[in-house]
Amino acid sequence: MRYFLDTEFAERPCSIELISVAIVAEDGREFYAESSDFRDHMANEWVLANVVPKLWSRQADKSEFNAWTRDGGQGGLMDRGSIARAVRRFVGDDKPEFWGY
Repeated sequence: MRYFLDTEFAERPCSIELISVAIVAEDGREFYAESSDFRDHMANEWVLANVVPKLWSRQADKSEFNAWTRDGGQGGLMDRGSIARAVRRFVGDDKPEFWGY
C-alpha cells in the first residue's frame, strides 16, 4: 500500500529535528503527530514564522485544528520514540511504499 508522507523539521548544522509528521494511507487512514521533543530554539526564522504558529499543539482551540482525529485519524503530541512506534502500528504488517517530497 502507498503512504503519502509530509514532515516539518528544523535544520541546523549537524542535525535535523523533527517537528511534525503527517501520513495518509492509500485506503484513507490518517496519522499526524508533533514531536514533544522539539524546542523553538532549534528552528530558523522561516520555520518560526511559517510553521510553528500553525502547529496543532500551538492552537488555543485544539478541537478546531484536529480534524484528523474526528475522522478516525491517529497521532497527537508525543516524543520521537513514541512517534516511531505509532507509525509502525499505523503501517502494521503492510509492506509500505512511502511517497514524499
